[in-house]
Amino acid sequence: TIADELLSQSMQDDSEFSVDIPGLPSVPNRALITIGGRSGHGKTFFALHMMDKIIDAKPGKQTLYFNLEMHERVMMERHAKLLGISGKDRTETIRNGLAELMAKNVSLISEPMITIEEIETECRIAALRQPIAVIVVDYLGLVSSKGKWESKHLQQCDVAKRLAALSMQLDCVVLLPIQVNRDFKTRPVGDRCPVPQDSAESMGSVHSATWWLGIDQPQ
Repeated sequence: TIADELLSQSMQDDSEFSVDIPGLPSVPNRALITIGGRSGHGKTFFALHMMDKIIDAKPGKQTLYFNLEMHERVMMERHAKLLGISGKDRTETIRNGLAELMAKNVSLISEPMITIEEIETECRIAALRQPIAVIVVDYLGLVSSKGKWESKHLQQCDVAKRLAALSMQLDCVVLLPIQVNRDFKTRPVGDRCPVPQDSAESMGSVHSATWWLGIDQPQ
């Protein structure tokens, strides 16, 4: 079938697409993208930023954001600020940005310690209603599982594999922030951005990801 489509020139290459982030190459479609960073270094903010740009690149689709750590209004305020909305406080910022936020069509699912099984079910049900552009699971270390595992490492490997499979099944991108904790102070200043080896017990996110991005604040 693929050969026939190629020969008839009726098939377009949808394996990647462009987003409006300077310096970032075309984003792989149907892919798990891991965003690794230390606590407080901006991995959630960058995931929001990348999510927003993917939404713009895939109009007419919905987005699911699994928020496992922060208050819902904090997440809405962050997204509003990314869109250039301001206000004297959080409530006013969200109120001022309601029209822009609603237009993005993001379902914010806030459930601490959600299981990978629940994430899969939520996403598959949502996909029956409308195609999905991007799924964000923030973050890997907070996703639990109904299965029994000998170590946290094995559990996180299973979660990452299942999220990668979900991106293929639902024809979307899955963004997966993870927290890295390896000591970086022995590295030279300017060369402390997280690398895959810093993932420690989250190495499953490296093996299953199409992209592994390290987020740092050099200052």
